[in-house]
Amino acid sequence: MANFLNSLNWPTKQQHVILFNEPNHAQEWGGEVDVKSFVDISIYTSKKLKELNLNFYILSGALDLAAPDKKNQYKSAKTFYQEIWNYNPDYFNYLDGITSHSYPNHGFVGTPKDTGQHSVQGYKWEIEFLKKLGVSKNLPVFITETGWPHKEGIDKRNNFYTTTTTAKFLINSYNLWSKDPNIKAITPFIYNYPNEPFDHFSWLDSNEKLYPSYQGLIDYPKTKNTPEQITKYEFYKNQIPFLILSNTEYTGQISLKNTGQSIWGETNFCIKPSINNELIEVSSLCTNQEERIYPNQIKIFSFKFKIKKTGNQKINLSWQNIPKIEISSFSDEATIYYSQFKLIDKIKSFFTKFW
Repeated sequence: MANFLNSLNWPTKQQHVILFNEPNHAQEWGGEVDVKSFVDISIYTSKKLKELNLNFYILSGALDLAAPDKKNQYKSAKTFYQEIWNYNPDYFNYLDGITSHSYPNHGFVGTPKDTGQHSVQGYKWEIEFLKKLGVSKNLPVFITETGWPHKEGIDKRNNFYTTTTTAKFLINSYNLWSKDPNIKAITPFIYNYPNEPFDHFSWLDSNEKLYPSYQGLIDYPKTKNTPEQITKYEFYKNQIPFLILSNTEYTGQISLKNTGQSIWGETNFCIKPSINNELIEVSSLCTNQEERIYPNQIKIFSFKFKIKKTGNQKINLSWQNIPKIEISSFSDEATIYYSQFKLIDKIKSFFTKFW
């Protein structure tokens, strides 16, 4: 699994991995609640991922904060955290953050004003409880499940609120969460699952149309997130004229493959030349805002160049991390140049026609 995840081209430099889901449920952990195996496997997995790539960002498996202590079926969040600490407190040092399922329990009928373990502010209870146990590491919070089920669905559920109320409650909750700098992400449950058993949580109906009340959440003012991305490229090929006269402007082409995470054009992508401007003028290789070059796609860049000063036998066209294009003159005083590699290619091409 670690090798597979590391083989992917992730969209951001920070590669978030959540280690498992609600392990205080027996049905989520092989039929039994086993704190020791959960801790051992979590630490092992975190080590393996970090050994492969330090950009992996390890998040804890969120607990069901409403689960009771029920032998062979559940452990409460309090018991589960306590047993982790008793068995191996080093577990928390292998985490970069914690995930929280802060639902308005019990029965998903709480309000945004509620506080405590079984509320949309349940994450606060988790952080405080971990501190009481002795966890000193500052762990950012990712609320990866939250929200209210609504009456509307395949079958009407009158014990739930209407979509008008649930959407309003989510907006009110966002107003609270956004004031907490320790919260790094909020992902409500669930945008598009209009089928059992989650049709009452879905923002879309059975026709996959947005319930009108949720438009307010989509229109809700948000701070744009700009996560760091890796920008990389590989040289593919180049093309410049065969013969080049000094003090004459020419157009060449360089093809680069996007091997990073960013989408060129969506982000500013521009490579400046790294040459002696006294000898030659060369334009930068830049995308424009209208185009989008996605990872693994190849972009052909056109550029302008002009040899300004003659009397040099060799001149290089070069940009950062791109192989130099060597241009040579026929003699010390010549004003006519040729691309060294192009000349060889031309000769090969010429003779190939006659074979």
